[in-house]
Amino acid sequence: MIPKFMKTLSKRLALTAFLAMIFGAHLAKSQDWSTTKYSEIIDEIRRHHDELPTTASTPGFMLRTPDVAGNMVEMSYMFGYDDAQFGINGYMPLLNKYEVVGKDPSWIPYNLHTINQDRVGISGFVKAGSLLTANGLNDANTPWLTKSGELLQYLNNRTEQWELGLDPTSDSIKNPWRRAAATVGMFYDTAGQNHAGSYANNYIVTFTVDKDAIFRPNGKQSVFGAGMDTAIAADFQWDAGMDYWEPNPAFNAPWLSTLNNNLYQSSNGSKYDTFGSFYRQWWQQNLIDGPNFPWTGIGYTYDWYYQDKLDWSELGPDNQPKGAGLSEFVLMPSQPTDLWEIGNIVNIQTTAQYLGDTQQWGSSMQTYSTPEPTSLYVFGFTAVLFAGVKLSRRTKQILRGLRAATH
Repeated sequence: MIPKFMKTLSKRLALTAFLAMIFGAHLAKSQDWSTTKYSEIIDEIRRHHDELPTTASTPGFMLRTPDVAGNMVEMSYMFGYDDAQFGINGYMPLLNKYEVVGKDPSWIPYNLHTINQDRVGISGFVKAGSLLTANGLNDANTPWLTKSGELLQYLNNRTEQWELGLDPTSDSIKNPWRRAAATVGMFYDTAGQNHAGSYANNYIVTFTVDKDAIFRPNGKQSVFGAGMDTAIAADFQWDAGMDYWEPNPAFNAPWLSTLNNNLYQSSNGSKYDTFGSFYRQWWQQNLIDGPNFPWTGIGYTYDWYYQDKLDWSELGPDNQPKGAGLSEFVLMPSQPTDLWEIGNIVNIQTTAQYLGDTQQWGSSMQTYSTPEPTSLYVFGFTAVLFAGVKLSRRTKQILRGLRAATH
């Protein structure tokens, strides 16, 4: 017969295990990657824009500046299958369609394609943006760039937030594809791998481009020179009637002499006369009339892995404010007769390859299956199993001893 205190202990252990399971499930769901949460974060930025970290609010926090070599800078860009610049039918396609002899092209599923490695090492031109459209810099073929290597360094300082070996469709909160996309402010659709128009930016291209082709989307605009690595927002004001922050109508900063202004107004075809006039219209299009992404307007991407604005005042690795992702650059729209030059395609990788995975997850020839477990994993699993067996045996011995003591 088992003593009463042992039955009580058993019940308590069972309750503890149950609560641990519920608590663990709660932790697993704490990271919300839904479209609803994404929209909420955009709205928080719109209504609390004055609280976003800047250099003034976070001493020691600076933006990155690309290195210049021969008037060129090396930049990285995350893109998807249907990207207008580098996608399967883009201006400078970096992917190959996977074709099967005798099959109609419509039979080929969306994700059946491979990286065109023949493009690595070649030069070319970028046809960025449409000069005379209402969407301005949100045109599909306007790349938003980061400094080469910054994404890798940033995520390597946060390895507890992602893990390799997961495929692009994984719902794990540590899906590295989604974690990388969040770093640059993108929504990532794990279920949308097989159709165009889904948010599955599975590739990263690194290339060199004319240094005069890029600018910072913040209050200072220019990239190079003293003080241009300062994280500063353009002037804004509170609109009490609409309950959000918007560009200050009085903000009228001129284009700097180092900035090649190829931005044109869709209304009359003329160039914007100042950065301020462009900035106000663009902010209106992005965060007020119809928000598209969590744009900070301070010169860095919003890393929406940090989903609570209370985190904004805290610091992460490298004195980086939480939520402040990568230093952000925009490729200026190009003239139809004067395209921006790509000096060299340095590499084209899947996101997993970029992060160090040996699997080419996301490329058409790869099946979305779990890699073979490593010897360390097998050893670890065996050790846990062996420990469990020993614990089970030890528990039985104790119970047998207690039964004997009560008879």
